[in-house]
Amino acid sequence: MERAEPKRVVVVDDDHLLADALVLAWEREDDLAIVGLAYTGAEGVALARRERPDVVLMDHHLPDVSGAEATAALHAELPDLAVVIMTIDPTDEALLAAIEAGASGFIAKSDGLRPVAEAVRRAANGEMLIPAARISQLLALAQDRRRREAARQTFVEQLTAREAEILRLMAQGLDTKGMSERLVVNQTTVRTHVAAVLAKLGAHSRLAAVVKAGEFGLLQ
Repeated sequence: MERAEPKRVVVVDDDHLLADALVLAWEREDDLAIVGLAYTGAEGVALARRERPDVVLMDHHLPDVSGAEATAALHAELPDLAVVIMTIDPTDEALLAAIEAGASGFIAKSDGLRPVAEAVRRAANGEMLIPAARISQLLALAQDRRRREAARQTFVEQLTAREAEILRLMAQGLDTKGMSERLVVNQTTVRTHVAAVLAKLGAHSRLAAVVKAGEFGLLQ
């Protein structure tokens, strides 16, 4: 029987020791072949475009971009490419970001070289590398994100430009007099705008309004 061609892998990681260890370890693997090493996200994207590997093994923390951002850039051009994200701390937020970018899943660097190799094999075969116990957590997180974004959009549409400005000044800690001087309007006008902001955000105080605005990303 003819031996199958090894799965071609590009490794993207600024940890040179880990990259070198993978190269040495996989020299003994007949079914895996590292066809390129990159140490930044930009280099990794360019290398994967050129080499067209079966799998990209991507570090989550890169010097220039996150692994999720690099994955998104790759999938815009190579939608069928399997990407496995390596990380020290696979938080739900990081995992969800990578999956939304198109990654097959995560592998913890602390798992060792053999589990990393197995993860690459599974990804090359189209498997999803997400622990079953975390799927429900990720679904809940995604739903919460959608809820918060919908609420944020609602607030953005409700607030006038002046009210949004008042909200940002409130977040800076300015009182009515300070906002009046900053905007060159009288204090009665400021109070009217503040009352409108509180009503639209469903807040009972300026502090509560600022906290809620921060929660929904209105202060960015």
